[in-house]
Amino acid sequence: MPNPPQAQVQHFDKFEHFAAFALLSGWFANLLAPHYLRVIVTMVLFGAFIEVAQSFTPYRSADWHDLMADAFGVVAGVTLARLGAMRWLGYLDARVAAKTDQPR
Repeated sequence: MPNPPQAQVQHFDKFEHFAAFALLSGWFANLLAPHYLRVIVTMVLFGAFIEVAQSFTPYRSADWHDLMADAFGVVAGVTLARLGAMRWLGYLDARVAAKTDQPR
């Protein structure tokens, strides 16, 4: 977005990065268990790719702090998945798949 609205809380975007990558990583860790290291490496590389891609746009820039928030989110998401706290994502995935498989 060329002119995004300014957040009321300073550095809130780091929390958004953390939360997004924690959810994505938790979901993939549930799907690809027990290949947790593969999920971690892939998701951190994805975060790095996003930051590099942003550096090529005229109104965005790469931010290493965003990448660090992404990486911490990845580790948190995979850790929570390993502890079983992300099972609700599998339930949600199954519910959505069941709804889309029904004929109209």
